[in-house]
Amino acid sequence: MSVPPNAGQPSNGKHRADGRHGSSDASEIQQRMALLRTGMQYEAAEVTRKAKEAANWKYYVRRFPLACFGASVVAGYLLVPARKQIVRPSQEQLQELARQQKLQFKPTNREKEEKKSLAQKAALMVGTMAARAVMAYVGEKIGEFAAPQHGVKPQHQNPNVRT
Repeated sequence: MSVPPNAGQPSNGKHRADGRHGSSDASEIQQRMALLRTGMQYEAAEVTRKAKEAANWKYYVRRFPLACFGASVVAGYLLVPARKQIVRPSQEQLQELARQQKLQFKPTNREKEEKKSLAQKAALMVGTMAARAVMAYVGEKIGEFAAPQHGVKPQHQNPNVRT
């Protein structure tokens, strides 16, 4: 905020003997203080707006799309586990490991894993549908909560969600 060029100087040019200015300077100081307060309100509102913008992830995606893409690729690379390496040893290697007593067998129950009962499949289907309904409801409520703050009306209502 800028200060007027005559700040600190009397406007009428009258000085008192003790070095203080006359009563017209008091009203001028009050006007400048009111102007400063108004300017501070606008500056505080601007700082608040910029802080909200800086906290919004969409701002960074719009402003730095390549950097966000690169960060997501790196995060995906670090979060996705590596594929299991399947080793298929030869007959000779198996015999050598058996002689050194380093051969370990871990039985698996693939038949049991592959055969899920009808009840398990139905429960999985119902659970998935319930989770989707809950997510739709929560998303709708978040949209309703955010819309009045930003002055935006929701574009559509989900007919499956009751409000």
